[in-house]
Amino acid sequence: MKRVYLYIYLIISILDAQAQQLPIDNQYMVNKFAWSPAFAGMNENIEAFVGYRHNWVGIQGAPVSKMFNINGPLTKGSGFGLAIVSENTGNFNHFHADLSFAYHVELSNYSSISFALSGKVYRNQIDLTRVETAVLDPVLENSEVLTGTTFNAAAGVVYNWDNLYVGVAMPRILGTAIQYGDGEGQTFTTAMQFLGHASYTYAFNRRMEIEPLAIVRMTANNQLLYEGSLLFKVDKSVWFGAGYRKGNVISIAAGAAVTNIAVINYSYEFGMGSNTIAGLSSGTHEITIGFLIKAPRRASRHQSSFTQGRKRKTIRRKNPSKQGNANNQQTGVNPVVMKKLEKKVNALLDSLKTVTANSDAKIKELDDRIKKLEGNIDANDADAAYEAPFIFKNIRFASASDRLFSSSFAELDKLANKMLDDPDLEIKITGHTDNVGSPRYNKRLSQKRAQAIANYLISKSVSRGRIETDGLGMEKPIASNDTKVGRAKNRRIEGRFKKKK
Repeated sequence: MKRVYLYIYLIISILDAQAQQLPIDNQYMVNKFAWSPAFAGMNENIEAFVGYRHNWVGIQGAPVSKMFNINGPLTKGSGFGLAIVSENTGNFNHFHADLSFAYHVELSNYSSISFALSGKVYRNQIDLTRVETAVLDPVLENSEVLTGTTFNAAAGVVYNWDNLYVGVAMPRILGTAIQYGDGEGQTFTTAMQFLGHASYTYAFNRRMEIEPLAIVRMTANNQLLYEGSLLFKVDKSVWFGAGYRKGNVISIAAGAAVTNIAVINYSYEFGMGSNTIAGLSSGTHEITIGFLIKAPRRASRHQSSFTQGRKRKTIRRKNPSKQGNANNQQTGVNPVVMKKLEKKVNALLDSLKTVTANSDAKIKELDDRIKKLEGNIDANDADAAYEAPFIFKNIRFASASDRLFSSSFAELDKLANKMLDDPDLEIKITGHTDNVGSPRYNKRLSQKRAQAIANYLISKSVSRGRIETDGLGMEKPIASNDTKVGRAKNRRIEGRFKKKK
């Protein structure tokens, strides 16, 4: 005997009412593209996610959702996204697919804004063959499978400042109609939808982070829904959290980056009280698995779960100089500088030979100058084994401080992975500042910043003995300190690699 199904979706379809909310899920905890199409390609990875959600376990015919989405960069500053969702609720099936384009604008080193548009296709199916009533119903007597298709659009805007993301989206812009069968009295009208979201990541230290998230959803002619959650992240690769949704629905979640190219997240929801469907069921289960398809060569300050704590090979920076003999290319010593220094030393030695035995003061002065020049030569010899210096990119400190911002971690993780992959590789880290402040203060600050980077590498298991630090303060500018742009260039961290002998 066929079981009798009575669902909200069937009643809405036949009575020509407004459409339901789009399926709700918790995938945004690991994939913000699930929030808004404006996140498409933002972190410059190509990522794919699959999800499965079983609502209200224990209630026959409760919604079951299957989700797939992929997003990544198209060109510099733009991205694409594709999302497919299928939801079955008893004898009702809802399917929709979105194709998105996003454009990202960098406002400064700390902020950006992103815009997105999506094209959508909807297909609904009502299986009347699975419905049986005690009396003859003219709508059900033909036992048909009714289907209807329509098109729609979506849009989104996201503003980012440091670790704060705030955005609004319209998952459904148009109020298009879906007609079933011959369309006589069997019409399903979609309704406009609105969504607001916000999240902020706060780092307690290099290992612990906390991320509060909030969402507000609203459908035209329907009630406002809101939810919030709190995620705790450990070592940027393991997280757990809890949340609340309007209607006394509580959720708990946990996840991890299980490999270099995969993450997994599980969430469980349950209702408080017996006056709601969630409270009468055994809860809702959802699992999401994400895959890294391709990572960018250069680091992005918008990071995903894949770029947290994973190893990536990096291309070794080559000495840009292609001139000179083989010995000079290996040591990095400028032969012109060496010749000049040798000439000065020889000239001073010749002068010393002409000084009389009674010219003690002159001898001491010349001796001091010789020692200083010899010290310069020794410094050049000490650095000769290192490769040409390079400037760290995407490294930021708090103003007048050696505290690293979390946006610097991705670049430093790449450096740590490179050194862990090559145990014979050593590095010298040198800090530089502009001319604002006293020379003594700037020298001390540059040394502390160089040491802060060394400490981060050590925390990632790089041996302390493979790292050398130095702070030169304002001694070696590479641009004029008379302009803001020049001072920003002078505030830098340089690195030089060498191989163990």
